[in-house]
Amino acid sequence: MTAPVYLKCACRHCGGHIEFPAAAAGQSAPCPHCGQLMELTPPLRRGALSLAWLMVGLLVLAAGGLLAFKMVLSRPSTSSQTLPPAAVPGGELPVPTPLVGLVTNGFWLGKYEFTRTPGSSLVYVTGNVSNLTDQVRYGVRLNFRLADSNQTSLGKASDYAAKVDAHALWHFKAMVMDSQAAVAGLESLREEK
Repeated sequence: MTAPVYLKCACRHCGGHIEFPAAAAGQSAPCPHCGQLMELTPPLRRGALSLAWLMVGLLVLAAGGLLAFKMVLSRPSTSSQTLPPAAVPGGELPVPTPLVGLVTNGFWLGKYEFTRTPGSSLVYVTGNVSNLTDQVRYGVRLNFRLADSNQTSLGKASDYAAKVDAHALWHFKAMVMDSQAAVAGLESLREEK
């Protein structure tokens, strides 16, 4: 199983940076920063010339690396030579950029969060879902798995929309029944048949 590939682009409305799965390239989704609908377009869509220059650059780098490797192999060995241990600059591994949204079953799920109703003990998982298809979607159900801060399972939170129009945004509000919930993970987002 291969890891999913993510691409980045900028919103043409607000300029906010967006990261998305490569499989969603060319589809439309609401910008998580301004909410405007935009096309998820990878930056290499500037034409074949850019791709050709990229390939030439990669070939030059590969040839240079091969030449350097051959030079190291042909150098005479001495007993005083030691190779330094492999290390990441600064001693830390790079932290991956978090995913801004998730595309599944023709839907885009944006950033979601726990929201407490003012003056009440009611808590919800709230956020936005967009229908990325050209068809109206009926009976859309969204399910989250809930856990406490120790990752102990606490059940589920879900919301339902009878209809989500083509390329429309649905503001969901899934009620959380356990006040200990600290983590919500997407379990499913699909059209019920």
